Amino acid sequence: MAEKKEISFQYKVENTLASFWNKNRNILLITGIALIAILVIVIISLQVSSNRNEANMGKVDQLSEQYASWVALEDITTSEAVELAATLKTDLLQLAKNNSSYPSVKAHYLLGLIAFKEGSFDEAKTQFLITLDKGRKSYFASLSLFNLAVTSEQMNDTSGALDYYKQVYDLSNGEAAQSAKALFNVGRIHEENSDIDLAKAVFQQLSDEYPASEYAKLAKSKLVLL
Repeated sequence: MAEKKEISFQYKVENTLASFWNKNRNILLITGIALIAILVIVIISLQVSSNRNEANMGKVDQLSEQYASWVALEDITTSEAVELAATLKTDLLQLAKNNSSYPSVKAHYLLGLIAFKEGSFDEAKTQFLITLDKGRKSYFASLSLFNLAVTSEQMNDTSGALDYYKQVYDLSNGEAAQSAKALFNVGRIHEENSDIDLAKAVFQQLSDEYPASEYAKLAKSKLVLL
């Protein structure tokens, strides 16, 4: 009796499924084909994106080498140097259009370095700010902050420079490679502003936290003189 009920139940299920398939066959087929098409498009898009990113990585490495060659020139005002810088900037601007990818962030950073070298400090600051915004979760954050500080000093914005130097340390909790140098510059600016007590406190902090750093040695010398 139990077997008959089980067979009857199975029959009803099979009959229901068959009926559902017959009624909705076209819709199910179209939906299935659409899902497969979407999956294929997603796979192709991911592959294209991956290939583009690899190409951009190679491109930014190449442009980094070109920048190194340009910045090493004794005179960047020669026709060849000017032409190289112009080509560099054109290629970097094109690469920088990509969202927040590594090549894009580095492209903005290199554009900032070029502008700084050329003495275009407003443009340098703009590029370093973009680098900071796009690369806030990478090592470019501390690099851009430090360069923003240096650029601000060149623009006679001591207050802005002091703030950026402090952010280098604060953003990374002192773990950024530029932290010791940034702290030294914080102390230096306080000293230049005649805030001697603050300068001493910063130089002492630098000496305590980075005893092996060359800037700690400079800080100790400052503490003796202040």
